[in-house]
Amino acid sequence: MSESLKISPDRATELAKNGAALLCLELPEKTLFGIDYLTFEIGDQFKGVKMIPPGPHFIHTCLCNDNYNRMGFFLWLNLKQVNSYLWQKDLDCMIAYPDKEQAERLQQSIDQSNNRKDDRSFIPNRQTYHKRICGNSTFIKEFFLCVSFCCEYVFAKQYAQMYICVCDNKKKVEEEWKRTSGKMAMCEEDSKKEEKDAHRNERDRRQETEEEAETNRKELEMHAEKTSRLDHGKQYDMARFELKRYHPYYCNIPSVASFQRQALSNQNKHKQKSVSDSNNDKRGDGQDNESQSSTIFTASQLTKLHMDRTPILKYVLEKLTDESELLAEMQYSFVCFLIGRTLSGLEQWKRIVDLLCNCEEGVELYKDLYLKFIRIISIQLKELPDDFFTNELTSTNFLNKSLHNLMQILSETQMSKPMSTQVSFLKTLLLQKFQKNFDATDDEDQPIVVQLP
Repeated sequence: MSESLKISPDRATELAKNGAALLCLELPEKTLFGIDYLTFEIGDQFKGVKMIPPGPHFIHTCLCNDNYNRMGFFLWLNLKQVNSYLWQKDLDCMIAYPDKEQAERLQQSIDQSNNRKDDRSFIPNRQTYHKRICGNSTFIKEFFLCVSFCCEYVFAKQYAQMYICVCDNKKKVEEEWKRTSGKMAMCEEDSKKEEKDAHRNERDRRQETEEEAETNRKELEMHAEKTSRLDHGKQYDMARFELKRYHPYYCNIPSVASFQRQALSNQNKHKQKSVSDSNNDKRGDGQDNESQSSTIFTASQLTKLHMDRTPILKYVLEKLTDESELLAEMQYSFVCFLIGRTLSGLEQWKRIVDLLCNCEEGVELYKDLYLKFIRIISIQLKELPDDFFTNELTSTNFLNKSLHNLMQILSETQMSKPMSTQVSFLKTLLLQKFQKNFDATDDEDQPIVVQLP
């Protein structure tokens, strides 16, 4: 923990008095606990983290024997804020402390313990890691975390696994229910046949009594199984609710094909509306036909859309409250992918980056957006390994084509001085860190030279 002490005494005193803290109770020993880029194995005396600067933070945990299944969530911390969490054994993750009154009492005790320098139950946050998370969360604001992404701004792969397990249990219970119901029907038919001969002698009457008792017992078992099936159904519904509740909400970034299908769907709706309007007013027929024909994708327009996705970018930005919200989601998904190791975060980050790298007219229309985008992608590329573009597993990644298209678009665009400075920094970073020069023409784009005999 020596890195946390590499700050000035004044800064350390300020964070000790005004910094936020996390109270984490009943975490199993040797659990891997992390805040932002800092990850460590906890002991039996661990209670939480203190001296946390205000702003967005990413908290994640995982069991010591399951490092690939992290449970994480974003949260926004203010000055002197204390959040209390309790370990949930069923989900193998932390949840908000259920008893609010007890949580307030615990927070007051934490405020007193922060003034004691000898308290080793709370680990001080490392400031070097905080600088890295600040660079990757400049546009992530409290409003985006609480409203734009999801209500709890929590995501976890474990909930998806829980959902699948509950579904499997439901199928097994239904199959067992059908099998048991079939056996019960056969037993009822046999009992009816035996009832006809039950009055022959006393032995048959005793047997009938035993069979009735057995039938009653089976009916009770059937009722118990039905109750158990209903309980599993409740668990199934709860799991579906939890999966939606804790899954991050990402904005829709349509592909060219899906954008075309959506445009055609809107066109059909417009036609239906035009027909209804024409029935009310026949004088508007010419205007309706003209507006209908203007919404059709011609072959040239479709080809242009594959080369320039500015219409898709306009569509996405119209759905958002601000341009910076798209950049915030780009940072959010990148941190979820990099630290949280979630596939959904990777896919959303790829969609946003690929869209912004293929908008020729968008660079001119949204200059401020692209200036911020170049800054963000430069910071994010620093987090990737040096052999990212040369390693056999990652050399064929989407960034090769996307960055090449972006550099080609920027080379043909008249840029402002701040934009030119950021682009030069990005080119230098790619050349020094990855030995990649995206200004060079790809082999596929080079002209084919044919030598005649």
